[in-house]
Amino acid sequence: MHASLRVAGAFVRLVWWYTPVSIALVYAPPRVTVTVAVLTVVALVLWYTRRIDPQSSAQRRATLRLRRIGPAAPWVAGMAIAMPVGLCAVTLLVARMGYGFDKIPDQLGPFLHRPHGWWTVSAMAVLVAPVLEEFGFRGWIQQPLESLVGAPWAIAISAALFALAHEVLLRFPFLFVIGLILGSVVYLTGSIWAGVAMHFGNNAMVMLLGAPPVERMLAHLGQPNAWQLMTCAAASSLLCVWLFRGLLRATRRAGASMADGAPSTRFASGSVPP
Repeated sequence: MHASLRVAGAFVRLVWWYTPVSIALVYAPPRVTVTVAVLTVVALVLWYTRRIDPQSSAQRRATLRLRRIGPAAPWVAGMAIAMPVGLCAVTLLVARMGYGFDKIPDQLGPFLHRPHGWWTVSAMAVLVAPVLEEFGFRGWIQQPLESLVGAPWAIAISAALFALAHEVLLRFPFLFVIGLILGSVVYLTGSIWAGVAMHFGNNAMVMLLGAPPVERMLAHLGQPNAWQLMTCAAASSLLCVWLFRGLLRATRRAGASMADGAPSTRFASGSVPP
């Protein structure tokens, strides 16, 4: 019951912080929407960090996972690029094999086709979503669950809730994999900013591919064939595995010896401060 209340409370907070940006996206002009998006992100971070006691800021930052990414930063940056490239290739490949992406409702289409609509949707996807969803799913949900059910289950539960929250069941497998990767990276680095960076990279890649100039350029190049997509997906997957291995080694080396009280990188119950 305690865990259920935490999850329910996290969803209430997510809806609360998403509300002003969603209203602006629907009713406000682009400039106002972008401004509201920026102010929402700033307000959320300030609200989240209000619990830091100045007398013990380093330890509290570690507890709230607000410290720097540290020596794992190059590996996280690499995965922020490799992961969305591989996922885009896999998505195109399975769509070509008949997976029913064409049955997914186009929720953003009406907003994208407004004047300057791409900019307003990009503000929502690139500025707001990475911060709000990482603080919500990896901070408010995953972190407390780690001390209750252990890190592997906490990561899996937060990933499943992250995928379900997007309300598109046909995209669930892909969003679940993204959630597993983001949850693991946040846990291993002990920094929620690692998840924000990777989430930012993924959403920025998706929005970039949907930008009108890029769409026109890709239309002239033609659709990649199945072998090209398979090669891209395989290469990106191998690169992600290599990068994740480097991230794991970097966090293990830095782990317990970091000055700001890094948690152990063992996947064990109670290994992260509540």
